Order: sequence, then structure tokens, then C-alpha cells
Amino acid sequence: MTLKAVAFDVDGTLYSNASMIWRSLPLALANSRLLKALEKARIELHNHPQHLPDVHKTQAEIVAKLLGVTLDTARSRIEKTVYTDWYKLFHNLKPYPGLSTLLGRLKTEGFKLAVMSDFSIRGRLAALGLEEWWDLVFSSEEIGWLKPHPEPFLHIAQSFGLPPEQVLYVGNSVTYDVVGAYAAGMPCAHLGRSSGASTAALSFRNYRDLEAFLFPRGLP
Repeated sequence: MTLKAVAFDVDGTLYSNASMIWRSLPLALANSRLLKALEKARIELHNHPQHLPDVHKTQAEIVAKLLGVTLDTARSRIEKTVYTDWYKLFHNLKPYPGLSTLLGRLKTEGFKLAVMSDFSIRGRLAALGLEEWWDLVFSSEEIGWLKPHPEPFLHIAQSFGLPPEQVLYVGNSVTYDVVGAYAAGMPCAHLGRSSGASTAALSFRNYRDLEAFLFPRGLP
């Protein structure tokens, strides 16, 4: 496998989901009905068979119907609860141990680096202290296809002028990251247990293991 770029998911991949759950608990309890409706909407969007020219509008339309409110009300509540209040919780959240070291080595070795998440990035990389590394940062929301559709993955390869097989995608979800990367012809490194991730090039539990996989001749 000749790799020239590595792309990363955000949630549960750059940081531990467990640490965010505790931070999010008061917000989740105060907005449980909205968040349940939003979860249903995101499942529908993930499985949507056609291009979505405005993901946020379609998302708000689904939530508005589920909650029995106007489109403007749904859109405003989602923006405040998720894209504003939840994003504030990223302040001083720590990335996974070893991740910054790996990113530095990849950059030194000439790899192109990308971040691609289903949710908007906004200031989350800066809040994690990881803003400096990237050649490409985008959300699949911006291009109208959510994972596991192959188009967001192909967008990474096309942006770098590389074939998909030369881009490694790193993510924690078998359903969205491993399946989506495989559909795009892109190798995937799965952060988590190997069960269910048979098409992944690697399942790993910490970033030291991923570094050893990428640089098998030895660690510094």
C-alpha cells in the first residue's frame, strides 16, 4: 500500500466520545426531545439516495415535522443547541494521546492531511488544539452527501489529485467510516475493536499503533 495522504474523522476519532458525553449531559437532558428528533433526521440523511443541495434545510424540515414546529423554529433551535452550545463544549477538550505526535510525523514525511466530518467543523479543531496541521478541512454537509456515501471520501482524493487507494481514512465508525471508505475504494484505519470491521486495512486501539502501521521500519 503506497499512501500519500491521511484523512481523519472528528467525533470519536480525534477525541474520546466518552469524555464528551459527560460534558454534554446537561445539554442533552435539557434538549432531549429536540436531540431525539435530530438523531432520527440524521439517520434519514445518512441514507438519503439523492444529492442534498442544502443539508441544514432538509435536516430542519425533518425535525420540524417530527416536533410539530415551523421550519424557522426548528432551524433556529438546531443552530443554537448543536452548532453553538454543543460546539462550546469543545473548549479545552483533549485530543487522543499520541495524535499530535503522529500528525507532526506525517507532516514531516510529506503526507497530505485532511479532516472530513459529517458535522460542520467550525472552530472545533482550534478548540482541540489541532488547527495547524491540515491541508484540507471540510464537512460532508457542505457537499450534500453524508457518510457512508462514497462522494465525501472521493472529494478528499480529488482535492489532493490522488487516486482513492493512496488516501487512508481514519475513523471510529464501522457503519459510516469503514463502509464509506471501502465503497470509495479507499483504505480505512478503524479506531476501535476489530469486530465488524473486516474491510478495514487496520483496527487499532491507540495512535501509537497507527503510527507503527504507517511507519513499520520503526518509531523514533
